[in-house]
Amino acid sequence: MLKTVFIGSNNPVNELLVNWLAEVSDLRGVVWTQSTKWRRSLRGIYKFTMRRLSKYGVWKVLDEALYFAIFNALLRARTDRQMLEGLVKPNRRPARWKQVPQVESSDINSAETREFIQKCESDAAFGVCVNEYFGARLRSIPRLGCYLWHEGITPEYRGLYSAFWAIKNRDYDKLGCTLLSMNDVIDGGPVYVQEIVGGFDLSRHTPGYIGHKAILDSLEKTGKFIEELEAGTATPIPMDGRVDGCYTYPGLTDYLGYRFGRRRKRQ
Repeated sequence: MLKTVFIGSNNPVNELLVNWLAEVSDLRGVVWTQSTKWRRSLRGIYKFTMRRLSKYGVWKVLDEALYFAIFNALLRARTDRQMLEGLVKPNRRPARWKQVPQVESSDINSAETREFIQKCESDAAFGVCVNEYFGARLRSIPRLGCYLWHEGITPEYRGLYSAFWAIKNRDYDKLGCTLLSMNDVIDGGPVYVQEIVGGFDLSRHTPGYIGHKAILDSLEKTGKFIEELEAGTATPIPMDGRVDGCYTYPGLTDYLGYRFGRRRKRQ
């Protein structure tokens, strides 16, 4: 059985994923990331904001800040959590993953994190909801590489908030999930699984719900990929002729386009 490590933030959806991974593979360890820890302190928010300002400028950062302020003010963040709980509740099973070694990491590329993964002696690592770049030294530890569940269809929707941007662009057939092998390009590695999400309603379901549902929908195909990876027969999906796109945090002006995209889909 393939020996694996799970890497991701500790949330109810990821608990489902790590438990599923424990059922279909020999789970050797779990790394719970703290990549969004900066949101919990004024110092962290200040440092994050200054980095965004230096990269994107005042107007882009202000646009983003207005969007997230309004998003939370209108309780959409709470609605998102409630929807995700509705997605998770019927799929909960006994937590097999609690029996394996676990660590928390604020830097997945740290020597401590690499040492933990090294001790797990895994064949492959699977990550999700990770906002940090996996460095080459980390990626080289698992014998068969590191793989990422990405909440979007690549190469068209690399980066952040893929479901949001696909709806804004009215690119509804690109709402889904990708399992890819990590390399030096963010979300740009070879693709082994893609799943177009179904069973959602744009009039009430949030992009966060759609993205997480897409990952859960992909598990049957991912299970077959794990079998192929262990057998040495896994081959990437051809991407010839596909258009590359990479996105970042949305702003308030982007949200207006997103709302228009939702209305067009319902008509």
